Amino acid sequence: MRVFAAIQAWHRPCICSSVISAHFPQPSVGGNAIARGASSVLREPYRMWDDAIRLDNLDTEIVIVPSCGRILRYAPSDGGPNFLWENPKLDPLTSARINGRAKNGHRRLPDEWLNVGGDKAWPWPQSRWPQLLRRDWPPPRQLEREPHEAHVVSRHVVELTSQPLPEFGLRVLRKIALAPHGNRLTVTTTLDPLKPTARKTRTGSMTMPPPSLWAAWSIAQIKTPTRLAIRIDAKSDLPGGHKLLRRQAWEAVRRVGDDILLARCPTSHEAKFGADGDLIVAEIGDWLFVQKRIANQDEDAARTAETGRHLSGEAVQVYASGTAQDPAPGMDYCELEFTGRRGQPRPTLTVQWDLISWNPSTTDNEFAALVRTL
Repeated sequence: MRVFAAIQAWHRPCICSSVISAHFPQPSVGGNAIARGASSVLREPYRMWDDAIRLDNLDTEIVIVPSCGRILRYAPSDGGPNFLWENPKLDPLTSARINGRAKNGHRRLPDEWLNVGGDKAWPWPQSRWPQLLRRDWPPPRQLEREPHEAHVVSRHVVELTSQPLPEFGLRVLRKIALAPHGNRLTVTTTLDPLKPTARKTRTGSMTMPPPSLWAAWSIAQIKTPTRLAIRIDAKSDLPGGHKLLRRQAWEAVRRVGDDILLARCPTSHEAKFGADGDLIVAEIGDWLFVQKRIANQDEDAARTAETGRHLSGEAVQVYASGTAQDPAPGMDYCELEFTGRRGQPRPTLTVQWDLISWNPSTTDNEFAALVRTL
């Protein structure tokens, strides 16, 4: 029996297919009854990092690494597969442990970036980075190449705080909450304003920009899925319900009805598209990995939750790396991305994760029907 076996049933009559009208599985929030109340939080090494924090409710485990500010593992507690992608070339048996230092023991250069995988948060839009950093890549060193402060709130909740980003006028806060049982994970990202000050530049002084210029941006790297489904605004007027965010085409994406996009990742080249939506579902083996943007539950954040705006085609985004850059086995991945609203005084974004046991032999229409119920 699977650890995630406690699945609620959902029934919806359908006039088009007796198969679709069968009981649909739903995310497990019940979990193993024996395991309830048995959650644990441990600080222990993970792969090449010495400062990892592991949350485990005996149904699901997650691993958070303050050194790189990422969630690196989201998996069944019985040692099941990790639903997040991790760089397979970072072999703990051949790589030195990394806690803000390079393999030779010296600190990494400020612009050296290492894609370790997992889930992370950046300020959106990336197109505005050059105005402050004089480059659009790599990301600010404070986000992934300087350690984050970790605070264990409870057996279920950990908070990460990045170093200040003076160019952006903010620091990134993340509240990572694993349900007491089941597989639900809730991640709230906040761009916390710094006290306004003038900072010196090569051309004089400059006042830090207000955080309202930015939106919170969450990026989860996962193993390349078989299929993707994105729930979009039925009133979206984007051609085909989406728009390309890179030059390369994303060939296999189509609109099913007014409210669902179905896509398959390109295998040879990288590609990216965006849409006006709130939910992404990735089919990985016989599981569905669900990510959904939800209303902010924090009282202060909720007051400004409806302020600001999304530009067309940026609320949800999907990126596929393909194999062109690195054809080595396991190096291809997909990114599930959400952006918060622009223009908030304290930009905040909350994304909820779930897993659903699934039969991958279902048709595209059945897949779309399920996504409509989530």
